[in-house]
Amino acid sequence: MARKSILDKAIPYLFVLPCAAGFLCFYFLPFLSSVYFSLVNNNFDRKFVGLTNYIGLFRNQFFIMALKNTLVYMAVSIPVLIALTFAVSLLIFNMKSAAIRASVLFLLSIPLVIPSATLSFFWNNIFSANGWLNSLLFNLNTNHIPIDFFNSDNAMPIMILIFFYKNFGYNIILFTAGLNALDDAYFEAAKVDGANAMQIMTRITFPLMKPVFVITVLMSTVNSFKVFKEMYMVYGNYPAESVYNVQFFMNNMLRKLEFQSLTAASTITTLVIGFAVTVTLINLQKGERF
Repeated sequence: MARKSILDKAIPYLFVLPCAAGFLCFYFLPFLSSVYFSLVNNNFDRKFVGLTNYIGLFRNQFFIMALKNTLVYMAVSIPVLIALTFAVSLLIFNMKSAAIRASVLFLLSIPLVIPSATLSFFWNNIFSANGWLNSLLFNLNTNHIPIDFFNSDNAMPIMILIFFYKNFGYNIILFTAGLNALDDAYFEAAKVDGANAMQIMTRITFPLMKPVFVITVLMSTVNSFKVFKEMYMVYGNYPAESVYNVQFFMNNMLRKLEFQSLTAASTITTLVIGFAVTVTLINLQKGERF
């Protein structure tokens, strides 16, 4: 019995072992290697220079511009996406027809399976100087001068729009699943006690949905970095300054073989994401205790 008990306790860890081994070999050890190279002068002498590479990085105007654009993009796009998708999820959840709900969710999930190259071609046909939007504006006003929206002041909103298009359906699926998992007994008891719609939303729905909000914010933060593929296919190595983000900076450092700047930038980015994940997990635990 004792051996069986030990085996039963070990089985879950055996299932986790392959994933843990993959994470260790392909993520954690490479990250430690990246940290090491960010603390040496170059890949040949490998002389320890401490934080010199990090200090030089924060003196680099292009990295500062990239970091600023990344933070602005995330600060604007993620909260707006969360608010919009939750509102739409409530509308879908309150639809009486299950067939209509399923159809809407299916349509919203289509962007998740469209290849990045196809999306880039689609957005380029809309917003380029010879794109559909300029054709429409020209038909409305023959004096219209073609605008390359990707290289204008509208480049950042376009980047946010691409992020919304790719992740709108994904977030709605998460929120809808969370709403469907809520126990109806809470809402029925609140209605019996005379609670109005706003009170039910703020006192019951929001607190019960807190773990889902935490996961959705976390996934939206991770997915916000994945827009780089589409932006790179549109712009190449050097986009408009308003959308030059950390990923473009690291890609250009790799092309120039400036590994110390690359590893320092990747280490800073990883630490920021790690901090966000830690805060998210702490909030998730609080949500579970609720």
